[in-house]
Amino acid sequence: MPQTHNPHSTRHSTRSTRGQGAGRPTGPTRELRFRFGENIRLKSPVQGYFYLQQYAEGIRRFEGIYNPSPDDERWGSVCYDAQGQPSIARFLIDQAISKHNLGAQLELARHLLRQGENTAALKQLHTLELSSLDPIDRMLWHGARSELLFRLESVDSALPDAEKALLEVQNLPEISVCSLWVYGQLGKLYGAQGDDHSAVYYLNRALEGTLTGNPGLELERACSFIHLGRFGEAQNELTQLNQAAENASSPAGQSPFSSHSALLELAWGRFYQAQHNPTQAVRHFQEALSRAQAAGKTADKATLEAALALSTLLEQTGGQQDAAAQLETARDCLSSPLERLLFELRETVVLRRQNLLTPGIAAQKLLEISSSFARLGRVRETCWALLHAADSLLEDSENPAREDAAQAALETLITQVQSVYNPALLWGERPTLSAALVSLLERRFPALMVSEPSSVIDLITLGQERIAVGGKLVPVPMRRFVEVLTYIHINGEVTLAQVVQDIFTDEPLQKTRNYFHQLRHQLKLYTAQLEVMYSPQSRTYRLETRLPLRWDVDTVRSGRDKLNGREFLPGSGSEWVMRLGAELSGLEG
Repeated sequence: MPQTHNPHSTRHSTRSTRGQGAGRPTGPTRELRFRFGENIRLKSPVQGYFYLQQYAEGIRRFEGIYNPSPDDERWGSVCYDAQGQPSIARFLIDQAISKHNLGAQLELARHLLRQGENTAALKQLHTLELSSLDPIDRMLWHGARSELLFRLESVDSALPDAEKALLEVQNLPEISVCSLWVYGQLGKLYGAQGDDHSAVYYLNRALEGTLTGNPGLELERACSFIHLGRFGEAQNELTQLNQAAENASSPAGQSPFSSHSALLELAWGRFYQAQHNPTQAVRHFQEALSRAQAAGKTADKATLEAALALSTLLEQTGGQQDAAAQLETARDCLSSPLERLLFELRETVVLRRQNLLTPGIAAQKLLEISSSFARLGRVRETCWALLHAADSLLEDSENPAREDAAQAALETLITQVQSVYNPALLWGERPTLSAALVSLLERRFPALMVSEPSSVIDLITLGQERIAVGGKLVPVPMRRFVEVLTYIHINGEVTLAQVVQDIFTDEPLQKTRNYFHQLRHQLKLYTAQLEVMYSPQSRTYRLETRLPLRWDVDTVRSGRDKLNGREFLPGSGSEWVMRLGAELSGLEG
């Protein structure tokens, strides 16, 4: 390639003018059709190498085209961008735009996005008429806009475009190729939101479709495993990423440390922090910080997060000056509203512990921070801020209603945790909490104190009446609550009138309505995995579970267990219970 900024100026001036971009089935076309079906159509053979993630091959194929078409230039630019040659990529995009190629105008926005020029990228996207784009480019348009809104605004504003991108590819022959990009975007968005169950689902779908792996998405999945408390899977993922990084060589003249290597060490730090191993956590966070600083501005995100994590852990172990120094390191990296909130959260916690803020002022700041995180759609960080706000409220000796105030914050926290079905997201924060708050959580909010990820919900109705999550009983202090939940489970959806008729026969309707309100409230206090949902449209109640539900009656019906004289819901005298009990007894007759 004669000139970096004009890669075709010499070669193409003396070649035939016959374009050789799109046309007969070439190497990548044949491979794509073999992998994904006969209906795939390419505007350029270079596009095929992009689909196959063979970017170096795509560049070689592009350089062999005597007179590249605008589509060749557009897809060649993507391969150059993927290989870390943005100046050549931009030149090719400009060439294609000068030939009025609509796809290249979209590619300019995506190129600006990759270069971090977010505002310019969004402006360029909005110059395009969406209806004039073909389905593939509409998918890419929505995907780019989703990523830009994620960076510039919030997770919530980014999700609709990611979902529209997925809809665009549902009926395309390229779905197997393109949907993995959209699944990856959805996985990242749900992970950022704090819904790590959904994040893992979409990241799994994305990674199943990759041909060469994707370290960035694999690292995202490892972090979601950590937040879910799935430490074995997280460790396996991180170990494999370490091995891959060790086997990869750095280009000549470049630092062996990169943003990815710093983020990998950061994930190891979170892995140990969530398991309450501060010594190992500090070691990995320090290594992450060192690598991030060596990598330069491209790793500012890793620098910020490593420094903030260290500020918390070092203050916890008595290193107040070191904690303050880490906060200053983090302050120098702030560049977005989200990063400023992350900084303010950790700064407030550290200053409170050093008695540089009163508990009342700290609590007020933390509640404001939690509200700001919520507006950005960040459930996980909202929960962290609420947890520390409750801690500060409980320590506020000037407030005679401090326990009530702390409980109010924890009630809000439970609602947030319930929205993502994951109390494990609080594990890394636990060592930083006061003994008073831990005691309150154990007494009043045991659902937030689970010690390991739950695997199954057991509905126990034979010989006794209990519900257990992950082997631990759910101690809801309400009469007949197991019967009510069993009744809803059997029927799917029930009206209040049905419950009155079959269970609370002699109770007034309003009393039964109050019972349901209290039951839903109590379940939220004791478990995040089970909820009674109410639909205002149909005026029905239904049981929603976040984990598989195992009912002992099903094991008897299937023949995997014997009744052995056990009575169905022995504390109930309802007719429906007696009917089902008689049916079960008949199975052993």
